[in-house]
Amino acid sequence: MNAQTPEPQRDPLLATWQRRRDMRHEIAYLQSLSDEEIQQRARQVSGFNELERIYNFWIDRSNPDTLQLSFGNRSMFRLTTDRSKTAAENGPTIVYSLGDIGFATILYPAKSDLARTFEDHIFLQIGATSGIKIAEGLERDLKILVAYAHVSSIDMEATLGERWRIWLLRQVCNRGEDGKFRKAPGWSAVFGIAGFGARTFVTASFLSIIKPIGFALALWLVAWLGWDWLQLT
Repeated sequence: MNAQTPEPQRDPLLATWQRRRDMRHEIAYLQSLSDEEIQQRARQVSGFNELERIYNFWIDRSNPDTLQLSFGNRSMFRLTTDRSKTAAENGPTIVYSLGDIGFATILYPAKSDLARTFEDHIFLQIGATSGIKIAEGLERDLKILVAYAHVSSIDMEATLGERWRIWLLRQVCNRGEDGKFRKAPGWSAVFGIAGFGARTFVTASFLSIIKPIGFALALWLVAWLGWDWLQLT
């Protein structure tokens, strides 16, 4: 009688190391994009040129695990509330970062001595992806960066479309708030309604009516944000 061959043991640390090694190729691809290519795409985005004149625009590859695109600092030309200095504002930033679980695309708001948003940052995407996919969506991300500049700055005027875009991201994306990780509030609300609806006839009937609308909205959301944006953990 033949003895059974024992199954090979899986080393979870080795798997993590291999995944990170593979992802390093992806961040290296992103960092290989030239300043000229990034700036050329950025200048195709409506509103970018005006913000560049106000803040300047920086491309930072100093960290081997990140690519950072950011608007710089600007004077607000008025004193802080305690009248101790001239108020300043840091422009918004988007960071493509390599971590243990893959990529994270993180959006940071404008911050000033006079005001700030309630969220510290928004996670646009978390998980495995490729540098090519991120590069293909770069112009879309830059549109979001410009919209976030207009929404999060105390001195900017955002269009209705920009306000809607950022409001939607705040509902469907995880975020950092007060130094803590927060789940996307939109999904929690949907799941809460669904759970309650399973126990009440009225709510269940209501959900059956709005389900086609919700499905259509979900399809539109996928088309607008891209399939990878649903991989939010």
